[in-house]
Amino acid sequence: MHCIATIPIKMESERVPGKNFRPIKGIPLYQYFLDKMSGCDFDKVYVDTDSEEIAEYAQDQGLGFIPRLPHLAEPDANGNDLLNYHSTILDADYYFQLFITSPLLKATTINECIRVLQSGNCDSVLTTKSIHTWFWFKKKPVNYNPKGL
Repeated sequence: MHCIATIPIKMESERVPGKNFRPIKGIPLYQYFLDKMSGCDFDKVYVDTDSEEIAEYAQDQGLGFIPRLPHLAEPDANGNDLLNYHSTILDADYYFQLFITSPLLKATTINECIRVLQSGNCDSVLTTKSIHTWFWFKKKPVNYNPKGL
């Protein structure tokens, strides 16, 4: 079964300016994440970007490059818009969409997700982290009664 990954990386971020170029362990976030792809079991990894720097780096690493369509670089575009577009231009049995804003995601975790999806026991995989704590919003408890503790 043909399994690919797409990694959307915009040149500009509205909420956190320059985030994809900020250093992690001394290298830009996009490089830190893309370097991890060599340890993943995808048939091919594609980077969708509007940045010449990122496109050049991806191609130097042997990754596929998808030029970001201008309307998909707009602030109101989202990951689903990109995934739908990618499914029209790339042919695969399994599509993964990975986000570089999850730099702590390990190649071993990604490979386990690939195995789980290819097992045929599910039709999608989403990584999450279980958090066990008390949450507050607007100075009020969200998920517990403080008088009951």
